[in-house]
Amino acid sequence: MTWADLGILGLLNRSGIFIFCVFGLLAFLKYIFPNIINEYLVDKIHDINFDIIVCIVLTLIVFLISKFSVINFIINHSILTFIYVFGVVTICIKIFF
Repeated sequence: MTWADLGILGLLNRSGIFIFCVFGLLAFLKYIFPNIINEYLVDKIHDINFDIIVCIVLTLIVFLISKFSVINFIINHSILTFIYVFGVVTICIKIFF
């Protein structure tokens, strides 16, 4: 394990906390604006294609935040990042929606 591996794990933990907070905020807004959230967002959140697209976008955001080169990120960290983000998003959907 190198310092770069620890750096990506720290970045993933911070992004996981951010994702959890966003889903918590959406769950809170579900009680304030029930018509808007239930009609438009809940159906999309339970669609697996939408979840995968959100995870890919979040993985690209993690890449932009990290200081790795493109090839190093794709070879070493992209799959780990996608799996971590997909797991966090899936758990947050199960908890909040």
